[in-house]
Amino acid sequence: RYAHSYHHSSDRLTKPLKRVGEEFQPISWDEALDLIAEKLLKIKANYGADALGAFSSSRSTNEAAYLLQKLFRSLIQTNNVDCCARVCHSSTALGLRTVTGAGAASASYVDIEKAKCIVIAGANPTEAHPVVGARIKQAVLNGARLVVIDPRRIELAEYADIHLQLLPGTNVPLFNALAKVLIAEDLIDRDYLNERVEGFEEFSTFVNNLSLEEIATITTVDTNLIYKAARLIGSYGKTLFVHGLGLSELTQGTASVMTLCNLGMLTGSIGREGAGMLPLRGQNNVQGNADMGGMPNLITGYQPLNNPELRQRLEQLWGGVPPEEPGLTIPEMIDAAGRGEIHALWIQGEDVVQSDPNETHVREALSNLDFLVVQELFFSETCHYAHVILPAAAALEQEGTFTNGERRIQHVRPAVPAPGAARPDWSAICDVAVKMGANWHYPNPGAVMDEIAQVAPHFFGGVSYNRLQGDGLQWPCPAADHPGTVTVHADHFIRGKGQLVAIDYLPSPEHGVAGYPFLLITGRILEHYNVGTMTRRTPNQELVAEDVLEIHPADANREHIADGESVHLESRWGSTTVTAKHSRRIAPSTLFLSFHHPQTHTNRVTGPHLDPQSKCPQYKAVAVRLQPNKS
Repeated sequence: RYAHSYHHSSDRLTKPLKRVGEEFQPISWDEALDLIAEKLLKIKANYGADALGAFSSSRSTNEAAYLLQKLFRSLIQTNNVDCCARVCHSSTALGLRTVTGAGAASASYVDIEKAKCIVIAGANPTEAHPVVGARIKQAVLNGARLVVIDPRRIELAEYADIHLQLLPGTNVPLFNALAKVLIAEDLIDRDYLNERVEGFEEFSTFVNNLSLEEIATITTVDTNLIYKAARLIGSYGKTLFVHGLGLSELTQGTASVMTLCNLGMLTGSIGREGAGMLPLRGQNNVQGNADMGGMPNLITGYQPLNNPELRQRLEQLWGGVPPEEPGLTIPEMIDAAGRGEIHALWIQGEDVVQSDPNETHVREALSNLDFLVVQELFFSETCHYAHVILPAAAALEQEGTFTNGERRIQHVRPAVPAPGAARPDWSAICDVAVKMGANWHYPNPGAVMDEIAQVAPHFFGGVSYNRLQGDGLQWPCPAADHPGTVTVHADHFIRGKGQLVAIDYLPSPEHGVAGYPFLLITGRILEHYNVGTMTRRTPNQELVAEDVLEIHPADANREHIADGESVHLESRWGSTTVTAKHSRRIAPSTLFLSFHHPQTHTNRVTGPHLDPQSKCPQYKAVAVRLQPNKS
């Protein structure tokens, strides 16, 4: 909200750079564009289309995300396209899409003020999403009831009626337990279930056979608190379920989201005002990046690659169609680069070295590439491995659109000029495409949005820059006279009927690891944004100058770790040294560490485990051990 001064930082990238030996030298835009086009075409000719891949940015515009995936799909002919939206939020999108038919929020932010009961699960809104967090806090102060489900005692837990402080990675059994109580005590909306939902009998039988005492042991949440939370939710019926990465970034991430949706359907909440599913997004255009097709198995508007109608539209609009075979995800592309199977990557506005799991492995993979293009604001950790770096215009310096977490597409305009020769991502991509032989003619980003509307008319057919004045439009907006959609599934679920799912608990591979007695959660704090590339270049750096490891005082005393002492933190995947901070926000045997500063190397200790369905990495539960730093 306040840390905007990064845009005139003295270390902004202002010219294209080319690697020459171990150094980077400034070059002209023409030389940079020629080099990129030549290298991409040469690598495709030598190794095939699937030897290349692209990571689109959730900080850049919809238009840039759309054009990068179009370039790789239409010109290079590969579906190796992915983004951090899919890396972190894919479990949410897949879970929601499976049981409701749409992989995005059913509710809107206005429902926060309308809600009588709010459940926050695996999200820390007042720190990671502070504008939404403030609205939730105000709603509770105005009388809304609040249940917080989180391994940490986040700020909103202080305002909550009930805080269920579960063991990291045990969302599924806890949500099943809440469902069991709701059904057993008839705190469900039977009319809604009969009319709009399928699978109730099977699901009811499944949860009836579960043991609350066993679940209490697994989750470390007392059965009395489970009953109390379920009765509170059930007494209000329609509930707003606000959720975040604490659900999705687990090996049972998709299952966590689906089992939370069970509670939304049992209470008749999805598709209702003041209620429903409201996943929070961690960067300004996470939702839009996914919407635009920044994922290896879906085109713009979440359309399958083999959809005949889509392929007919792409033939007309693109002059060709991509392969039907899905491409690789970001973790899979990193693995393939390490094996020498991916030879070139284009990374747009993402510092994967600092943000992706298993940092040592990421560095080794990037160093193995024949060619790496990076579009960035600053010389990030990932830039060290680049062959060409393109200076990007920031959000304050360009025209385009972003889509927020309530599916609202908003038009942004430049407030200040970009420094030096920095350019918007979308225009640089266009110029590379033309150098590669494409017949692309986009006079402005509005023309790109017009094409997006044609590619995915079911969601964006009525979206144009002329209609995005003021507060923008919420998709689905299928026609020019459509007002946009505040509440999805209002009349019926997009998939027809909602699907209740019986999913049993599977322990995480990071649970109960011998010799590693703590579970580490990674996440954000209020003062910094994501990997801190921007906020560390503002006065916010004076507020918080380093990442610290939160540890419960009882654990610290047992391990002889003083408050403020440097400690050695180690997992099976790597180690780092951090400063310990005694904190009662964290439960015994769990730890919390943010990842805003590159010198912390937080993701050296996160491992390779993925949700098998969504391929989302497990950032939220890592088995670690620690000891005082002896160096």
